[in-house]
Amino acid sequence: SSVTGVQTCALPIWERSCQRGLLARNEAWALSETLRAENRKKSIPLFEEALAEFERCGSKGWQAQVLEEMSDTLMYMGERARPLGLYKRGSALRRELGEERALGISLTDMGLAATDVGEVKEALAWFEEALRLKEKYGDRHAVAMTLNSTATAFRYLGQQDKAIAALEQALGLLRAEGKSVTMANVLARLGSEIFETGRYQEGIALLAESLQIAEELNNPDLKGSATATLGMFYSALGDMERARQYWEDAGRHFAAAGNRSAVASDRKSTRLNSRHT
Repeated sequence: SSVTGVQTCALPIWERSCQRGLLARNEAWALSETLRAENRKKSIPLFEEALAEFERCGSKGWQAQVLEEMSDTLMYMGERARPLGLYKRGSALRRELGEERALGISLTDMGLAATDVGEVKEALAWFEEALRLKEKYGDRHAVAMTLNSTATAFRYLGQQDKAIAALEQALGLLRAEGKSVTMANVLARLGSEIFETGRYQEGIALLAESLQIAEELNNPDLKGSATATLGMFYSALGDMERARQYWEDAGRHFAAAGNRSAVASDRKSTRLNSRHT
């Protein structure tokens, strides 16, 4: 309307730019959250537009937010090198602003991206700093998530004993927090690592607990993953009848899940608390 137009013209230029950035960011975020590949691809130019607007109006907090969200989306699209550079820019802004909680999240994401491109030593240094920040604020769930990420880096280096230790520490923290998607994922990862060491029954028990949590949470993605892994375990032990049963269950769970994905839900929901206007 004409009234709205007059009000908009009366606003300072930087504020109008921030409003345009917020509109573009919100549209990009909505597209990236649909989990459809074509929508994620469409979200990237909008994230870039939002970033440019926030740079114009000087909102460093929102610049960091957009850089992180765009990096997440690119990671889910299968890109590797570009997300790391964007995460670095975002974490530098968080550090400049003194936003330690948000920096801890950003450093963890940056470490995961670095691990994906083989920069594992750098990743471990970022994970270590992220752990210090998260422990400082007593966020056990966030600490557990970073330990889970640290285990990925140790696994990349072939240091399975350290990976297991990190996962066991993460699991201890998560048990105190209550059942969650993260706990089910850590149980499954730890079970797989322990099974590989020859502690077969212990590995199976951890996967069975992961499956139980997935059933209580009614999460078909997690149920499918846990039953498929249990099928592989029993196949490795020569129990093909039980393996086929688990694989059939996995097929039903994945069919129920459709094309949905359970990844990153914890990380994205955690990041929502670090937004800045």
